[in-house]
Amino acid sequence: MYLTLDKDNSNQYFDITSNEAIALKYCTFSLYQNKLEAFTTFSTHIGENKQLGFFKLDQHLNRVLANAKDLGIKISTINKKNLRKITFNLCNDHYKFFKRRQKVRIICRIDNENNYKLELSIELYCQPNKRISLVSFSGKRKLAHIKHTDISISLRANKDLNENEEALFIDQDNNILEAAWSNVFMIKDNNIYTTKKDILPGIARSNIVELFNVKERSIALEEIKSADEIFISKSTSGISIVKKIDSTLIKSSTKAKELIKEFNRYIMDNLQHANNGNPKHHT
Repeated sequence: MYLTLDKDNSNQYFDITSNEAIALKYCTFSLYQNKLEAFTTFSTHIGENKQLGFFKLDQHLNRVLANAKDLGIKISTINKKNLRKITFNLCNDHYKFFKRRQKVRIICRIDNENNYKLELSIELYCQPNKRISLVSFSGKRKLAHIKHTDISISLRANKDLNENEEALFIDQDNNILEAAWSNVFMIKDNNIYTTKKDILPGIARSNIVELFNVKERSIALEEIKSADEIFISKSTSGISIVKKIDSTLIKSSTKAKELIKEFNRYIMDNLQHANNGNPKHHT
């Protein structure tokens, strides 16, 4: 396996179906005859001694393979151990060249003969905005519990929003579901709450729920607007504080900032580093 990089092209794409890496020219979210395809997205981290690290990589690999199975994509021939090794090696080669964090995406695709292939894309990571605004939008994702390539409703909901805004999906009873690209949390009376129904249970979300003893229940739009604090989570950027929902300004205190610091410490304490292509936990 080898990797040829060009500093003028920081985005790299690979076909890894046969447990080998072949550079591709593109990697897009496209629906073939409306067939859903599974994918997972995460960012790498830079740990001690400037080593490239991965947070809960196996959870991402397990999810993309399980979601593909749920969508009827036959992937029985894929070797997860080799998939992990290839991910480590390609990201490490990319990192040695660019010396920056990365955003990584793995997609399980289907061709016109219903055969599958796995594609991995690597691009340079951009630091997210620390505080954003949420804008309510009536609707929900198709098969919300699965991370799949039909992102049309998220694109439509975010169409007229700027880079500091994200759509907040609302159901017919005016309860919040999730944001277009992230999960939503509410801090109230020193407790943390998040929704559970009709959402994608993200990798970052599941770790936050466990780490901070988050309570899962329905949350009305009007209730969350009166929260002490609100934050969102996703694997590519961790925790981000919400400053406004629609026209309602959200209070700001120290709780969410403390959660960000603690979650970032948790990530760094649980990184996996590549050791000859195999995961090695940092302790």
